[in-house]
Amino acid sequence: MLDAVSEAQRDAITVVAFIVTFFVALGIGRFLKRRAGVQLGLFFRLFCLILAFYAAIAVYGVNAPWRYHVGSAAILLSTALIVALVNRYVWDLYFEKNRQTAIPHFLREVVGGVIFLIVLLFILSYGYHAETQLKGLLAGNHCRLCRTESLRRNHWRNIHSN
Repeated sequence: MLDAVSEAQRDAITVVAFIVTFFVALGIGRFLKRRAGVQLGLFFRLFCLILAFYAAIAVYGVNAPWRYHVGSAAILLSTALIVALVNRYVWDLYFEKNRQTAIPHFLREVVGGVIFLIVLLFILSYGYHAETQLKGLLAGNHCRLCRTESLRRNHWRNIHSN
């Protein structure tokens, strides 16, 4: 990307890209935390760090195979921000303030886990092209569950028929 500049300028631009991306992401997080009351924690800071690192290696022009792993980690860590936004705007503001309905903490955690699982499956299927392994894993567990259920039914039929 930076073919017309010297090596020292390229290094400086990379460092500036890292620092600017990191502090802009942290600034957005501070704004969301102070103004909107969104609870952001360690995973958001880690997301900012990974995002800044990915921006720096993209500006520097690294075309290593591990670059895609860094991008996948950034996407996976962004689910912490998505879950925090869902917790604040859907559960807190909509249900608890507008509708006066208390939402159990377990439901919040389950929805957060489902969001994380969806993003993880998306990364595995499109980022790592593991569609066949995922289909085999999901279908294999389903078939195993069906076999276990049929064995259980046959076992209870045999017990109750005697």
